[in-house]
Amino acid sequence: MLSRICCITTRRTGVELSLENDIGPESRQRPKDKPDKFIFILNPTAGQRKALELKEQLQKRFEDEGLQSNCIFAFTERPLHATELARSFAEEYGERAIIFACGGDGTVNEVANGLAGSASLLSVIPAGTGNDFIKSLFSTSGSSEIIGRLFEYSVKKIDMANIDGRYFVNVASLGFDTIVGDKAKRMVAKVRFLGGTSYFLAIFVCLFGKNYSKVRYTLRCVNSEGKETEISERKEFVLSALANGGYYGGMFHPCPDAKLDDGLIDVCIVDRISIPQILSMIPKYIKGTHTEHKAVHIYKVISGHMEGDGEELLVNCDGESFNKKSIDFGILPSAISVAYY
Repeated sequence: MLSRICCITTRRTGVELSLENDIGPESRQRPKDKPDKFIFILNPTAGQRKALELKEQLQKRFEDEGLQSNCIFAFTERPLHATELARSFAEEYGERAIIFACGGDGTVNEVANGLAGSASLLSVIPAGTGNDFIKSLFSTSGSSEIIGRLFEYSVKKIDMANIDGRYFVNVASLGFDTIVGDKAKRMVAKVRFLGGTSYFLAIFVCLFGKNYSKVRYTLRCVNSEGKETEISERKEFVLSALANGGYYGGMFHPCPDAKLDDGLIDVCIVDRISIPQILSMIPKYIKGTHTEHKAVHIYKVISGHMEGDGEELLVNCDGESFNKKSIDFGILPSAISVAYY
């Protein structure tokens, strides 16, 4: 019997998570009763449309194990559909389910939003352009290797961050890099074989437009001694990253010390600098060696507020972009459990 294929649309329900949760130590755990439902939410438009190929590989894996009835496939049909699907499956199966986001970081974000506050596990089979979230947790980024080790996972509780009620597990960004990311996505949509090289091309295209933003911000920080402080500033900046994970944009490493389970958001802000300085910083920003530059500021943050100074903010949240006059953000410690490889 083949595993059933379904697409479910469910009611949207709100999930409340407190910003006052205790910050716990790193946790690595195995469920007492291991999940028996492996649910794969596939984005048919991610990457180079790898969803059907992944489905075939996964079906064969379960057939080889004689576990066809333990897997469920669901394809997304529209923006935010993965959130609806994940929430529906989490409500139906609870701790019995591992729910896989099969796509890029945008799909991971949508599935994570559907699982926030539930007992189901989040996992990922990468099929997007950047696949950045798993770089901070998984030992491999190869989808075939993950499928080969599908039943040999570990579980870890990680933090989620929140921007105006929308959760993210990896990185949100503002400024030049967000403009570049949007441009790169449009390039890939037109010429799919570009893949990750689209980011490099987009950088040079965007350099010669408006490459800085004006912002006011207030950050509730934790200093090196563990004491809370508040920082308020108004400035022109090239880019800013709000990092729960360490990587984004297919290659960038904005906050090398960011950890998924430390109860803090690492905030990187780069002051407005000249085009030659931007060009010289890009290789360092990729390697994570930019942090010593005098224009770079890194903060360990519990919560914060940012608003455009006479302009809207362009925000990218785990690969999805939107415009806002202002944002409020915070950290949700140990908010979701992830099965990783």
